[in-house]
Amino acid sequence: MQLYSQLINQGKLLFKYRGQTPIILLFIAIPMIIQTSFYNQHSTSIQNTGIIISILGLLMRYYTIGSTPNETSGRNRNKQIAKNLNTTGIYSLMRHPLYMANYIIWLGLAIFSLSYLFIIITTVFFILQYERIILKE
Repeated sequence: MQLYSQLINQGKLLFKYRGQTPIILLFIAIPMIIQTSFYNQHSTSIQNTGIIISILGLLMRYYTIGSTPNETSGRNRNKQIAKNLNTTGIYSLMRHPLYMANYIIWLGLAIFSLSYLFIIITTVFFILQYERIILKE
């Protein structure tokens, strides 16, 4: 039970600052992208794939935000304020589409960097962060 309560407490903190935590990834991403060799003939198609994946993540965010009914979610930082559980639209397919969209955006950026290490770091970062936030919710 102590581990569970620690995860919940971490989730509360991460929930509060979930909009700022990707800045950590940004500081990791910049040097990895700068070190990327753009002269490999196969790298262009891989990087284009990364851009497309990021754009799909952005479109997923736009769709989710644009189709969310009133009183089902909000831009809150301290606690959930939703009066109703949203089970329509993209929420009928997955529980946390915005979290998934954020991951897809960053995954595309990681693929663009051509760094396997950054892809792994991004994936582990989002798994650890969102599992705790979801436990808290």
